[in-house]
Amino acid sequence: MASIETEVEIIKREVGEFKKIHHKLDGAMDSIATLSASLNTMLAVHDEKINRVESELSEQEKEFRDKFKFVHQRMTEEVDKIKNVISEIEEKSERADQELQKYESEQIETLKNRIHVLEKWRWLIIGGATVIGFLVQQLSSFVQ
Repeated sequence: MASIETEVEIIKREVGEFKKIHHKLDGAMDSIATLSASLNTMLAVHDEKINRVESELSEQEKEFRDKFKFVHQRMTEEVDKIKNVISEIEEKSERADQELQKYESEQIETLKNRIHVLEKWRWLIIGGATVIGFLVQQLSSFVQ
């Protein structure tokens, strides 16, 4: 019987050790459950923050795209205006060049006409001087 009592004592001791292990496991499980709840809460908070940041980023991206489109549109409008101004300047320059060429041709033609008139007068004067010179020579030989 002693062996049964010894075995019962060993079993009681083992049951006591199992109870201690069981209590430690219960405590660990409670700690794990508390930790799990805390982690779930933290994850929920972080998910909410991530969603808010993603939403803000999405709004900022949309705002940036809108501003970029606006700036691009303004730049395109300004480039078109500059092209129009350049085109107008080129047209005015071309018209001014044509007017200048026309004026120069008129001035050249006027100068040609004046030179032609002066040449006529020169030849008339040379012809008249020749005639007068001839007459003077004839008169001087006639007077002598």
